[in-house]
Amino acid sequence: MGVILKIRRLFGLAAFEHNSDHWKSQRSSAIALFILGYWFVYQLLFFINDASFADIQQWMAQQFGATCTHSFIYFLSFRTRTTSDYRGLY
Repeated sequence: MGVILKIRRLFGLAAFEHNSDHWKSQRSSAIALFILGYWFVYQLLFFINDASFADIQQWMAQQFGATCTHSFIYFLSFRTRTTSDYRGLY
């Protein structure tokens, strides 16, 4: 057990095990926001920029566009919530 404790201390996980879950959730949401953010900006610049309201409704009616948009909004709200919750720890 001494070796495992030393490895956990090396990565900063010894005393703050709940922070490792926070770290993992922050990194996974950052990766998701990176990918979905670029997708969303691409859609705004090249599709939605000159589209009519009916075109935007048709785009949102497609399953892929709606899923990506809702995922982007979910991860963005999750990221802001967890960042504000843990701001006092750092």
